[in-house]
Amino acid sequence: MLECTTTAGQVGYQGVVKVSFDGAMRTSADLYTYMYTENPTITEECQGESATEMQCPSPNITDLDISNENLTFGFIMDGVTQLLTWSQDNDANLEYFEDPMYNKFEGGMKEKEGETLTITGERIDSAIKAGEIIVTIGVERCPVSLITGTTLVCELPDEAPAAGDYMGEDTGKGLPVVWVRHNNLKFRLGYLVYPSTVPLVAILVPSLVIPLSMAILLAATFVYCKQLQRKRTHDRRLLGRIVAIHLEIDSHVKRRKWYRSQKQSESTQPKQKRIVLNNKVSFVPDDIHIDFSQLEFGETLGQGAFGRVLKAVLHDTSGEDQIVAVKTVQDTSDPKNVVKFLEEGLIMKTFNHVNVLGLLGLTFDADKNPLVVIPFMANGDLKTYLVKKKQTLATSLLMRFASHAALGMSYLAQHKFVHRDLAARNCMVDSDLLVKIADFGLSRDMHESDYYTSGDAQAKLPIKWMAPESMERRVYNARTDVVRN
Repeated sequence: MLECTTTAGQVGYQGVVKVSFDGAMRTSADLYTYMYTENPTITEECQGESATEMQCPSPNITDLDISNENLTFGFIMDGVTQLLTWSQDNDANLEYFEDPMYNKFEGGMKEKEGETLTITGERIDSAIKAGEIIVTIGVERCPVSLITGTTLVCELPDEAPAAGDYMGEDTGKGLPVVWVRHNNLKFRLGYLVYPSTVPLVAILVPSLVIPLSMAILLAATFVYCKQLQRKRTHDRRLLGRIVAIHLEIDSHVKRRKWYRSQKQSESTQPKQKRIVLNNKVSFVPDDIHIDFSQLEFGETLGQGAFGRVLKAVLHDTSGEDQIVAVKTVQDTSDPKNVVKFLEEGLIMKTFNHVNVLGLLGLTFDADKNPLVVIPFMANGDLKTYLVKKKQTLATSLLMRFASHAALGMSYLAQHKFVHRDLAARNCMVDSDLLVKIADFGLSRDMHESDYYTSGDAQAKLPIKWMAPESMERRVYNARTDVVRN
């Protein structure tokens, strides 16, 4: 008869039994099932830390049919039987606690703020001291200074650690990874972004280069003055053309005919909701129509000459609530403003890209004024965000924003749309720091031609950002969309 103790296993697990005799492996023909044993003895191997200390991992007792009862324990050491009942003889009890939980960083990334890092979770301080928890930022330690049940605070390294985790892996993002080692448990929280710092060489090199640069600048100025006279005639013509554009726009305001919008409405498919607005007829497709009663309005997020943006809660028919932003039009007495406002919303309906702001729906308030419902952008517009965070923005984050804008504009170009007013103020940033192209008030569909000439007398053209060919010939395409002086 052979009697042995199985390794730790799950109650109810079924499998074969394997036994090795002098290197020869034997496998049972039948399946055996792990069963619960009354008052079991569970063993774990301890490691000697020194002549007076040893460390023992707690046994796996998750499958024992007990609540938080006291457990007895002892030691098997060189056949000394007295140690088998050590806890009973010394009136000591083993208590066990539910595993801790640490919250991952929102969006998988967190920016460094101050000299400490605050980590949240649950049951953090159960049966452990602050010094026993190891937090690493890349390969650097972040010494723990405070723990509570829901919070851990550690002291950050002064300089940004190398990219990757404490094992030298996970370097793909080029950022240090935050890990928490809580006894034998490990938690990966995400990436930590340090603000960009100026190295010493960046300070010393300019001090040497500036004198040389001044000499070069003086020489270049002399050459420039020679060329300036030849360019003045061209510049005067260009400036005159810019002024002429605005004069032409003003002179054509009264020539825009409302029947164009009416003809577009009459050609709309019949499966649409007909709504009378300011004695004009507008059509809203059923798939984007939202009942005004579904919206619960909150604070004003922004206000300008053309309207307001309000924060609201959209109560979906499925029972799920969603935080949204609602755009209004300022002057609804002018049909042109209303039509342009609705056109912007319908343009957004066709977009489906992570870096382009889409449309949730259209609705009308009690006074029949149109409202455009769009996703709520927690971090506002990109320009305001950059100004607010300019002291702590990492170069990698700026590159990420630029990449998002490029991907969004590439999508618009592929779908034959010209934005005509790309700027940081017209890009939005969501809670995950995703940049989305927005504000399509000047957008134009290019499906009929790769080029078109602006004849829109209402559009307020962004002269500061326009390409030369747009100012000279009023030509717009995907290339002029991304020109910057």
